[in-house]
Amino acid sequence: MDIEGNTYLRLIAVPVRKGLGTRPPPAPALDNNLNLGVLDVNRAVAGGHKLAGALGGLSAVRGESAPQLNIVAHSYGSTTAAVALTQPGIKVDNFVTLGSAGLPDNVHTAADLNAGHVYSGHARAKIPGETESGDQWAWTGRENSRDHHVNPIKPEFGSHAFGTDTGGDAGRPVTDHNGLMSDGGEQAGILTSKQSL
Repeated sequence: MDIEGNTYLRLIAVPVRKGLGTRPPPAPALDNNLNLGVLDVNRAVAGGHKLAGALGGLSAVRGESAPQLNIVAHSYGSTTAAVALTQPGIKVDNFVTLGSAGLPDNVHTAADLNAGHVYSGHARAKIPGETESGDQWAWTGRENSRDHHVNPIKPEFGSHAFGTDTGGDAGRPVTDHNGLMSDGGEQAGILTSKQSL
């Protein structure tokens, strides 16, 4: 994609997961025996090292001719990407977190990430089953995890924070953590079909 003469490389969740051979842990639910894997950083560390290897490979191949590199990460993907962005020699231009499940505890501020700019957005926390707008899962990862409590939207973290609860002309407010894209029905994710990465 080319915008105003800048080349952008998009890293989207599904292709990255397929290419890295990793899958995020599921949200705890009765149908998965309350799998609590999302509450520790183990899968994020494994995936983060693979992502860092891929980014390092791109840098080695493209060198100074590398495109502008941006990572857009949702939920536990932000935990994984943050692991990659703390590795030596890894650098991206922009890192965007959406509905973050929390960054690793060793990432204290945006300056700890090898990213030119960090942007963070998430909806208000809501209790699972609540019908109002908000995200029912991201906050549980941040607040209940063993080792990834860092909320990138907090002012002291230093990212450029943005809201996702607006509605009206700005689009539908977020009603579900799992829906990255709006389905046009009752649930809406962080990005709608009108928005593009």
